[in-house]
Amino acid sequence: MKREFLRLLALEKGFDIDLNPPDNPGIYERYMSGTIDGDIPKLQDLLQELMQ
Repeated sequence: MKREFLRLLALEKGFDIDLNPPDNPGIYERYMSGTIDGDIPKLQDLLQELMQ
């Protein structure tokens, strides 16, 4: 649910992000660490990386 919300929010701003790509489990792991563990800087870095 959160991943879809972030994806739609990014899409509205002209970005296409995939927080669960099958060929890169590291993205999913970083996303989960950022949200579940509350590591906001890690989540922020991930989102900025995906939007470039």
